[in-house]
Amino acid sequence: FNMGINASSNKPADDEEPEHVGVNEDGAPSPPLEADEDQRSPRAEEQGPFSEVPSPTPPPLERSPSDSVVHVDVREPEAPKDSGSSSLATKKCAFGLLFVIAVAVGVGAFLLIGMSDSSRGRGEPTIPGESPAGNGTTKPRNETTAAGGNAGTADADGSWGGFTGIGDVEWPGFPDTGADWNEDDLNAMLPDASLVAWQSLKAPAAAAGIKIGSIYNDYRIWGSGANAVEVASYEDVLTANFHVITPENACKPSAIYQTRTPDFRDCDRVIDWAEANGVEVRFHVSAWGDWNPDWMKALPAEEKQDEFSRYMREMLTHYKDRSGTIKYWDVLNEAVCDNVFLTPSKQNCAPGEGRPEDLGLLKGAEAESNWYPEIPNYFDLSFQIAREVLGPDSMLVYNDYGFESTEDPADPEKHQRVYDYVKAALDRGVPIDAVGFQLHIANIHGAQGIAGSIFFSDYMAGLKEQLAKFAALGIEVHITEIDVGCSFPTLPCTPSWARLDPTVRGRAQGAVYAAALEACLDVEGCTIYQMWGSTDKYSWRAGAWDPDEGDGEAADDGANSMYNQHAHIFDESLQPKTAAYSILGTLLARAA
Repeated sequence: FNMGINASSNKPADDEEPEHVGVNEDGAPSPPLEADEDQRSPRAEEQGPFSEVPSPTPPPLERSPSDSVVHVDVREPEAPKDSGSSSLATKKCAFGLLFVIAVAVGVGAFLLIGMSDSSRGRGEPTIPGESPAGNGTTKPRNETTAAGGNAGTADADGSWGGFTGIGDVEWPGFPDTGADWNEDDLNAMLPDASLVAWQSLKAPAAAAGIKIGSIYNDYRIWGSGANAVEVASYEDVLTANFHVITPENACKPSAIYQTRTPDFRDCDRVIDWAEANGVEVRFHVSAWGDWNPDWMKALPAEEKQDEFSRYMREMLTHYKDRSGTIKYWDVLNEAVCDNVFLTPSKQNCAPGEGRPEDLGLLKGAEAESNWYPEIPNYFDLSFQIAREVLGPDSMLVYNDYGFESTEDPADPEKHQRVYDYVKAALDRGVPIDAVGFQLHIANIHGAQGIAGSIFFSDYMAGLKEQLAKFAALGIEVHITEIDVGCSFPTLPCTPSWARLDPTVRGRAQGAVYAAALEACLDVEGCTIYQMWGSTDKYSWRAGAWDPDEGDGEAADDGANSMYNQHAHIFDESLQPKTAAYSILGTLLARAA
């Protein structure tokens, strides 16, 4: 197992040609499906949560307010805790012990599932007291679950009962003990809530003073076999709810530069769509030390700087006249080194490598960096070229993962490494306008469950603290890639979590989305809250690693896989989940 909590991708082996998924408009093959450091391999980040099965619901955006009611979070956020008040060293040791136990449980789960063929039903946990809006009344919501069960009705005392579990999702080999999560705690995650009818997210976000965004799942949807109606329905969700989209893969160097001669058609296709629909674009990404095409990796050291400068200028020049649509430029991705606990592949800091001014904080040979240290000024040069080509009004962003909170025992010092490096870069005149917080996280980061309450009790307070620290440097901060699973992406969902009713799991997920949004809203310089995916239908966290599977589901796993995290705010039928209502309620409360 790879403990890279914020690490990942569908990277082909170095000696393999990347597979093509989808086609260009003229029928030519599209580039391979690649992913960010936070969205990559089955070892590294895409595994776990929300094993819900989609329900057959009506097409998106055709909902009556009267039957779109959910209990949402409008909590006041907890004040940030001083980072010195908790012992990260103690948490790190305990975290390692928990990880070893979790690995053992995960391996046991696979063995049991492989040897058993049970199809028993689940227990029927009762979800106690959920009293909305403090108005003394409870509105029934006889929702049908994705598995065909009843999502519960309001009891006479105002509590929710009658949950039938997740029905079709079976976990052979495990006893039917029912849900063993503390459901009182889950209900308590959404206190002081109000009932709101569904509406698109754009207007409430604007009223709250923030832009909201997602990604366009380019190759994933193009390679899925979706028909024109399905694609249009998906695109309707994007245009109705989001100010900003990021092309998931089509604008990365690995897609545009499969050869030295660029092919801009797929990236153009996404930007053309956004422009036609009045949606802003975050260009992602012009420079990356990792996940580059093979010909770039094979460059002799003495040719790297000239080739790097050539392709960056060529790419950015092609798009500089699209500045009316492309508002944000992820210039450089994931350059600062990792030291992830118990994960040798993510322990790549080399203090003696590179220039003294880089402080030994950049990924180099240990991380198989494509450009550094052979290009000594790689970080600075990326931003200098971008400013030169795009001009003084362009928004240039450094984007990274694993540093988002001052309280993260998995890599306890990365928050400081990224801060120190960005501050030093700004001090020497590097034109960084914003820092992107990827934030690929799980329910545990919301202090849920025993492990969450022990190891991540301060994570969200640390997120707010970190956002504020970077904003104090005089730059913007953006949440760029948030998605929320139920487990570390390297591990499957536990059977006990899967046995919980989808409504309970949905409330837990929604609480984390809302808490991260609250942290952003509380920091004046946090201007964008953007997700790495809108729907569970097309998702890099759906538990599939085969790039030919455009919908992100492994052929032998499907929607019931323990690795399908269901990490987004719209379900496979493009309907808003509890997480979407949690975001909506948070925005409405802030705008009020």
